[in-house]
Amino acid sequence: MKILVRQGERCVVVPAEGRMLLSEAIRLAGIPHDMPCGGSGRCGKCRVRVSGAVSALSARERGLLAGANPGERLSCLAWAEGDCAVEVRSEGMDAVTAGQMPRLTDEPMGSNLGAAVDIGTTTVAVYLYDFAAGALLAQETFKNPQGIYGADVISRIQAEMDGQGEHMQRLIAGSIERTLMAMLEAAGRSAGEVDAMVVTGNATMLSLLARVSCAPLSHAPFALEEFFGRSLRAEEVGFSALSCAVYLPRAVSAFVGSDITCAMLSSDFSALEGPAILCDIGTNGEMAIVRDGARFACSTAAGPAFEGAGIAFGSVAKAGAIDRVWLEDGRVRCTTLHGAPAVGLCGSGLIDAVAAFLDAGLIDETGLIDEENEAGAGCLCQYEDQPALRLGESGVLLTQKDVRAVQLAKSAVCSGLESLMQATGTRPEEVRALLIAGGFGAFLDRKSAARIGLIPRALADKASAVGNAAGMGALKLLLGKEYEKESVLLASNTQVLDLSTSPYFMERYVENMMFEG
Repeated sequence: MKILVRQGERCVVVPAEGRMLLSEAIRLAGIPHDMPCGGSGRCGKCRVRVSGAVSALSARERGLLAGANPGERLSCLAWAEGDCAVEVRSEGMDAVTAGQMPRLTDEPMGSNLGAAVDIGTTTVAVYLYDFAAGALLAQETFKNPQGIYGADVISRIQAEMDGQGEHMQRLIAGSIERTLMAMLEAAGRSAGEVDAMVVTGNATMLSLLARVSCAPLSHAPFALEEFFGRSLRAEEVGFSALSCAVYLPRAVSAFVGSDITCAMLSSDFSALEGPAILCDIGTNGEMAIVRDGARFACSTAAGPAFEGAGIAFGSVAKAGAIDRVWLEDGRVRCTTLHGAPAVGLCGSGLIDAVAAFLDAGLIDETGLIDEENEAGAGCLCQYEDQPALRLGESGVLLTQKDVRAVQLAKSAVCSGLESLMQATGTRPEEVRALLIAGGFGAFLDRKSAARIGLIPRALADKASAVGNAAGMGALKLLLGKEYEKESVLLASNTQVLDLSTSPYFMERYVENMMFEG
């Protein structure tokens, strides 16, 4: 039998000798497809449109497909039983690529064209630079196609250990190369002109790209097989159309990757006056503090809630995603990206929503949705046998399970920040700057973040977004060979704070689960 897998203009025929899960057909087709729970049938996010010979709906799938459009199925639970067609949604996204643009030095890595790439667990950013013109030609983002193996690094590590490492390398390398080829074509340039490349990312993403074993990352003492800080041939990292060397910056530790190294490099972190904190709030909460020339870094398992995964109506930042929520005259108001009809709730909207319902008294300090509060008559409802709150007239809901996910994520981040300050004897009022990197930080409302306890209240007025600092750091390396040594020193001379063995972190983590009254 044949399974036709389509996404936009891409169309791949996957042959199968017997019944096959639709998710497996999509994987074999090499088409990006989000499966936040790694295909375990828990999240209901891997919806596809199907036609032809497919299995009947199971009770489990029917429950997860509440409110689905006709013809929609879950790829991890539906089986192809004969010739059929599967349409995978192609979703645009509003990802932040901008930041503090580095200057071109007298000795860049290349002389013609250069590419810089930031591989995030959720989002990948690609930059194309013209050395001769001293200008950025193009920048693009796309969702990390490895998401088919799960939304977080732990599920990717497990997939690599289960023998999927080669496929994950092909997925990410192929997507980077296709994106870069399209950028080159639009600029009227060719692949042969690219003579330098820098790829940054967390330690797991770089290990998967370089086909370095992730096994040491799966268990204590959580070590790295390689810290990188060296160049590889293009073919070694899965590129077939490129022939340039690819530089992978040095990581700090197993869970503080070269993305933080690059973020520190681009923000001139070591030169900042007084105690300062750099934080990348994403699927992995990676952060660093500098005080009196000493640097400490740590990583917290924030999880993918702020990227929309594991949230009932969660969404990446794209047209129609609710990005702002507030109370006005006792009513819940919200806006969507690009003013499009609401399709879900992205990270900034999620934080705003929890903050607004806390202010309204509809969520108490324990995180419980208060079903007895008369003020919530127009907001309270039920979703899959749990309390939920309506976001105005959008049709989007915030569920009790969503609030619990936010509590876990915000407590991990806040407790990590507090642990860094405690380790360096820094009081919150002494911190002079909190730099929030990444796309999520660009949309984050500081007051809402402080209201729910994502960041300590004393740091709210000191917080500022610095854009894609990791991508800018990769560009900085591309534009100046002199920065390579600096990046290695930044990474190797940063002390790592192990939160897994920290009694202080665990104590704060439990206490920070609560919302302040």
